[in-house]
Amino acid sequence: MYLLLLLLSVITLAHHSVAAETATLIIRVDNITEERGMIAYKLFDSEAAYRSRTKTIRSGFAPIHALACTIDIEGLQPGRYAAVFYHDRNNNKKLDHGLFHIPTEPAAFSNHAQPRFGPPAFEDAAFDIHAGENPVHVELQ
Repeated sequence: MYLLLLLLSVITLAHHSVAAETATLIIRVDNITEERGMIAYKLFDSEAAYRSRTKTIRSGFAPIHALACTIDIEGLQPGRYAAVFYHDRNNNKKLDHGLFHIPTEPAAFSNHAQPRFGPPAFEDAAFDIHAGENPVHVELQ
């Protein structure tokens, strides 16, 4: 019986220490000019994933309220990440492009990284998160 109680105590402590080590990303997206549509996001945890644009660890669409959007992403491991955002104005679930493949919908990269003839490098868009809550601010361009 003593061994069973000891085992349960160890499991409980391990569970709490793992849970305490996770991070929550709280992203506020501003500079939204209209209420229609959604804010799309993709979160990457490595340079290779970021370059692929398809190997996201989290992605989705978040609603717009009062010309702003807050995205909470929980259960992340502390580390280095980069993110891409765009305002999907017409709800077609893709970033629309015009001439020369220039986006026609407002977009942004984490860390206020600016595109120059293509997306910024991972290191320019990358940011570190730690255990607990991590606020990030993004402004659409």
